[in-house]
Amino acid sequence: MVRRPGSDPVWEPHRLHPGLALSASDQVVDEVLAVFMPGPRSYTREDVAEIHCHGGLAVPGLILDSCVMHGARLAEPGEFTLRAFLSGRLDLAQAESVLALIQAGSATAARLAAEGLHGALSRQVGALRLELLEWLADWEAEFDFGEEVPAMSPDQAGLRLERALRGLQGILAGAEEGRGGIEGLRTVLVGPPNAGKSTLWNLLLGEERALVTPHPGTTRDLLEHPMRLGGLCLRLVDSAGLRPGGGAVERLGMERSRQALADAEVLVVVLDSSRPWPRGLEMLEEVSRRVPTLVVLNKQDLPAGLDVGEVEERLSAFRVLPTCLLNPEQVQPVREALLEAARSGSAGRTAGALSVNRRQWQALVRAAEHLEALAGGLQEGMPGDCLAVDLRQAITALGEVTGEDVTEQVLEQIFSRFCLGK
Repeated sequence: MVRRPGSDPVWEPHRLHPGLALSASDQVVDEVLAVFMPGPRSYTREDVAEIHCHGGLAVPGLILDSCVMHGARLAEPGEFTLRAFLSGRLDLAQAESVLALIQAGSATAARLAAEGLHGALSRQVGALRLELLEWLADWEAEFDFGEEVPAMSPDQAGLRLERALRGLQGILAGAEEGRGGIEGLRTVLVGPPNAGKSTLWNLLLGEERALVTPHPGTTRDLLEHPMRLGGLCLRLVDSAGLRPGGGAVERLGMERSRQALADAEVLVVVLDSSRPWPRGLEMLEEVSRRVPTLVVLNKQDLPAGLDVGEVEERLSAFRVLPTCLLNPEQVQPVREALLEAARSGSAGRTAGALSVNRRQWQALVRAAEHLEALAGGLQEGMPGDCLAVDLRQAITALGEVTGEDVTEQVLEQIFSRFCLGK
């Protein structure tokens, strides 16, 4: 497979050695570097050898064929990370962070996944699970030895439960922050009909995704699409135009626009500068005080009916940008202003955030449900052996996150989503 120049048979561990890769027919394929990493100082804690070759399609394939001919086999999806988990090199939450890191679509997502790989989620979940295990051990000692062990009072159990719920709520809050950081800031385009929202949406995305016509009320539903901007990930939402009246379908669209405003993390207000301040935008005044708001004062090619000063009096604008979206070149200043607003909206937003996937989230929610059920049982004065059932279930749910309580079927499902080998 790899022939090294010279006659030295010793492969010094953890050092790159130059050599020639040979094909299955013993022909030279490539000049390569090879490294031997004996366990436990390897990714899987097992003996590992790597061959570093040039990329492309033919060369790696020929080297793989040669390896297989000499007795190797192709790795299953995620097999190396699975071996790392089974050897104790990684827990399950860290192993899943490897996949999250590979699939990261933004700098924030990559950072959160890397923190997960280094144990950000595992440490918090592990500490909480250990605390609950100690509580369960105290209860079980009381059940087994009766009067020989001091009984835990309801007040003591209540204090332990309060501390556990507070810790779990903190983890769930961090998971919510992380989800927002990964999925992107919800950036809502809003304004009166026919002001240019859909035109701006198309220009920002660089393609025709929203229908644009001269007729007001064309957009009747929310359109949402991810967008990367300066290392940030945004969820760009085009909404129905806001105005008094309108038909039944248009009013339904406007109601959805108002719901989107309630969840907005960045606001882009598009106004027609050739018309006076429109009616129906009262909600924007409150939202603009809550989130960074960029105002795009469109249609500067027409006679002025609305100026920057009046807009600034009505809205707490991060920036008011006069423009004409008929000229696609003028979208670049809008992009730059939007990036400023998004950075302002994301500042400190991911402090304490955690990268949590759907499986982990569901396990955390189940743990919270069992602790809430335990709280109800405490209030009702249920005996400790009954309350311990929910405590055990909460511990099991937390163990599913880090892998202490997980079935082979779950492991197979998790690692089947990895790419080959990794």
